[in-house]
Amino acid sequence: MTLKDFLTDAELARAIEIWHELKGTGRFAAEVERQLIAPNMARINQALGQENHPRYLAYAVEFVLTECEHQQPQPGYLWEMAEDRCQTCGRTLGFGVRFLHVGRCDTCLPPTTH
Repeated sequence: MTLKDFLTDAELARAIEIWHELKGTGRFAAEVERQLIAPNMARINQALGQENHPRYLAYAVEFVLTECEHQQPQPGYLWEMAEDRCQTCGRTLGFGVRFLHVGRCDTCLPPTTH
């Protein structure tokens, strides 16, 4: 199971924002449950094919984001776990492994080369 199995791209982006605000405070899981998971339990249960407890899923989100943060490479590596944003308009494209990547969303044109 991955986070994208039950969170939309917008929900995942919001979870990352909440993570940046609340990590290490002990309030992250409760806030993700309140804002993102509890209001969408019917859709989430359908997507996962079973009944789930919203706090359990919130803890799963916290675990994954904690693990991603701990898997950051040492300086000098060519890849990183990062939030991917369009370099032109700033739209969030997701979260994952980036390899010397300059992302652009599907509506922004790449820069011209001379």
